[in-house]
Amino acid sequence: MTAKALELPLHMRRNGLNPVEELARARDSEGVVRVETPFGLPAYLVCRHEDVRQVLADPARFSSALTPFPGSEQMNADELAKMQAGQLIGFDPPEHTRLRRMLTPEFTVRRMRRLEPRITEIVQTALDDLERAGKPADLVEHFALPVPSLVICELLGVPQ
Repeated sequence: MTAKALELPLHMRRNGLNPVEELARARDSEGVVRVETPFGLPAYLVCRHEDVRQVLADPARFSSALTPFPGSEQMNADELAKMQAGQLIGFDPPEHTRLRRMLTPEFTVRRMRRLEPRITEIVQTALDDLERAGKPADLVEHFALPVPSLVICELLGVPQ
Protein backbone atom coordinates (compact mmCIF):
# COMPACT_ATOMS: atom_id res chain seq x y z
CA MET A 1 0.00 0.00 0.00
CA THR A 2 1.45 3.38 -0.97
CA ALA A 3 0.79 6.61 0.88
CA LYS A 4 -0.96 9.36 -1.05
CA ALA A 5 1.24 12.44 -1.45
CA LEU A 6 -0.06 15.53 0.29
CA GLU A 7 -0.87 18.25 -2.23
CA LEU A 8 -0.05 21.76 -1.08
CA PRO A 9 -2.72 24.44 -1.40
CA LEU A 10 -2.38 26.41 -4.64
CA HIS A 11 -0.99 29.53 -2.94
CA MET A 12 1.90 27.52 -1.46
CA ARG A 13 3.01 25.67 -4.59
CA ARG A 14 6.31 26.79 -6.12
CA ASN A 15 8.60 26.03 -9.01
CA GLY A 16 11.88 27.06 -7.42
CA LEU A 17 11.26 30.65 -6.34
CA ASN A 18 8.46 31.14 -8.86
CA PRO A 19 4.79 30.24 -8.51
CA VAL A 20 3.60 27.16 -10.35
CA GLU A 21 1.99 27.74 -13.75
CA GLU A 22 -1.57 27.43 -12.38
CA LEU A 23 -0.92 30.13 -9.75
CA ALA A 24 0.81 32.42 -12.24
CA ARG A 25 -2.15 32.02 -14.59
CA ALA A 26 -4.59 32.94 -11.80
CA ARG A 27 -2.49 35.99 -10.94
CA ASP A 28 -2.17 37.13 -14.54
CA SER A 29 -5.77 36.56 -15.60
CA GLU A 30 -8.34 36.44 -12.82
CA GLY A 31 -6.59 37.86 -9.78
CA VAL A 32 -9.29 36.56 -7.39
CA VAL A 33 -9.84 32.80 -7.39
CA ARG A 34 -12.13 30.78 -5.14
CA VAL A 35 -10.20 27.79 -3.76
CA GLU A 36 -10.78 24.97 -1.30
CA THR A 37 -8.65 24.89 1.82
CA PRO A 38 -7.30 21.81 3.61
CA PHE A 39 -9.84 22.58 6.36
CA GLY A 40 -12.84 22.02 4.11
CA LEU A 41 -13.68 25.71 3.92
CA PRO A 42 -13.73 27.68 0.70
CA ALA A 43 -11.52 30.79 0.52
CA TYR A 44 -10.46 33.40 -1.97
CA LEU A 45 -6.91 33.42 -3.28
CA VAL A 46 -6.22 37.09 -4.02
CA CYS A 47 -3.16 37.55 -6.21
CA ARG A 48 -2.77 41.24 -7.03
CA HIS A 49 -2.56 44.42 -4.96
CA GLU A 50 -5.54 46.09 -6.62
CA ASP A 51 -7.61 42.95 -6.09
CA VAL A 52 -6.65 42.91 -2.39
CA ARG A 53 -7.91 46.48 -2.07
CA GLN A 54 -11.16 45.52 -3.80
CA VAL A 55 -11.74 42.46 -1.59
CA LEU A 56 -11.03 44.36 1.62
CA ALA A 57 -13.42 47.14 0.58
CA ASP A 58 -16.30 44.84 -0.36
CA PRO A 59 -17.54 42.79 2.63
CA ALA A 60 -20.88 42.27 0.90
CA ARG A 61 -19.25 40.11 -1.79
CA PHE A 62 -16.26 38.79 0.18
CA SER A 63 -17.82 38.14 3.56
CA SER A 64 -16.17 36.04 6.25
CA ALA A 65 -19.51 35.84 8.03
CA LEU A 66 -21.11 34.10 5.06
CA THR A 67 -18.49 31.34 4.81
CA PRO A 68 -20.01 28.11 6.11
CA PHE A 69 -17.78 25.74 8.04
CA PRO A 70 -18.08 21.94 8.18
CA GLY A 71 -21.09 20.96 10.27
CA SER A 72 -22.61 24.47 10.38
CA GLU A 73 -25.52 23.46 8.18
CA GLN A 74 -26.84 21.25 11.01
CA MET A 75 -26.66 24.04 13.62
CA ASN A 76 -29.43 26.38 14.65
CA ALA A 77 -28.88 30.14 15.11
CA ASP A 78 -28.04 29.85 18.83
CA GLU A 79 -25.48 27.09 18.22
CA LEU A 80 -23.89 29.10 15.42
CA ALA A 81 -23.70 32.20 17.62
CA LYS A 82 -21.97 30.19 20.39
CA MET A 83 -19.53 28.70 17.91
CA GLN A 84 -18.66 32.12 16.45
CA ALA A 85 -18.39 33.93 19.81
CA GLY A 86 -14.93 35.39 20.14
CA GLN A 87 -13.99 34.57 16.54
CA LEU A 88 -13.01 37.98 15.17
CA ILE A 89 -12.28 36.54 11.73
CA GLY A 90 -15.92 35.53 11.30
CA PHE A 91 -17.21 39.11 11.40
CA ASP A 92 -17.42 41.80 8.74
CA PRO A 93 -17.53 45.58 9.16
CA PRO A 94 -18.92 47.33 11.07
CA GLU A 95 -18.89 44.63 13.81
CA HIS A 96 -15.35 43.52 12.92
CA THR A 97 -14.15 47.13 13.04
CA ARG A 98 -15.74 47.70 16.46
CA LEU A 99 -14.18 44.54 17.90
CA ARG A 100 -10.79 45.23 16.34
CA ARG A 101 -10.74 48.74 17.86
CA MET A 102 -11.35 47.21 21.28
CA LEU A 103 -8.41 44.82 20.85
CA THR A 104 -5.90 47.16 19.19
CA PRO A 105 -4.45 48.52 22.47
CA GLU A 106 -3.52 44.97 23.47
CA PHE A 107 -1.27 44.55 20.41
CA THR A 108 0.94 47.63 20.57
CA VAL A 109 4.69 47.40 19.97
CA ARG A 110 5.24 48.51 23.58
CA ARG A 111 3.02 45.69 24.89
CA MET A 112 4.73 43.10 22.70
CA ARG A 113 8.16 44.26 23.89
CA ARG A 114 7.02 43.86 27.51
CA LEU A 115 5.85 40.32 26.69
CA GLU A 116 8.98 39.38 24.73
CA PRO A 117 10.86 37.78 27.68
CA ARG A 118 7.84 35.62 28.54
CA ILE A 119 7.31 34.68 24.88
CA THR A 120 10.99 33.72 24.66
CA GLU A 121 10.55 31.55 27.75
CA ILE A 122 7.44 29.88 26.28
CA VAL A 123 9.27 29.14 23.01
CA GLN A 124 12.36 27.83 24.82
CA THR A 125 10.23 25.54 26.99
CA ALA A 126 8.42 24.21 23.92
CA LEU A 127 11.73 23.57 22.13
CA ASP A 128 13.04 21.76 25.22
CA ASP A 129 9.87 19.64 25.31
CA LEU A 130 10.28 18.89 21.61
CA GLU A 131 13.88 17.79 22.17
CA ARG A 132 12.91 15.63 25.17
CA ALA A 133 10.23 13.94 23.06
CA GLY A 134 12.99 12.41 20.96
CA LYS A 135 12.88 11.46 17.30
CA PRO A 136 10.50 11.39 15.63
CA ALA A 137 8.63 14.14 17.48
CA ASP A 138 5.33 15.74 16.63
CA LEU A 139 6.05 19.43 15.88
CA VAL A 140 2.37 20.34 16.09
CA GLU A 141 1.87 18.69 19.49
CA HIS A 142 5.07 20.04 21.05
CA PHE A 143 5.38 23.45 19.41
CA ALA A 144 2.75 24.67 16.92
CA LEU A 145 -0.21 24.21 19.29
CA PRO A 146 1.21 25.12 22.68
CA VAL A 147 3.27 28.20 21.73
CA PRO A 148 0.50 30.34 20.19
CA SER A 149 -2.01 29.13 22.80
CA LEU A 150 0.26 30.01 25.72
CA VAL A 151 1.24 33.36 24.20
CA ILE A 152 -2.44 34.26 23.75
CA CYS A 153 -3.17 33.18 27.35
CA GLU A 154 -0.31 35.38 28.50
CA LEU A 155 -1.52 38.28 26.38
CA LEU A 156 -5.06 38.02 27.72
CA GLY A 157 -4.06 37.27 31.31
CA VAL A 158 -5.81 33.89 31.21
CA PRO A 159 -4.28 31.04 33.25
CA GLN A 160 -2.88 28.15 31.23
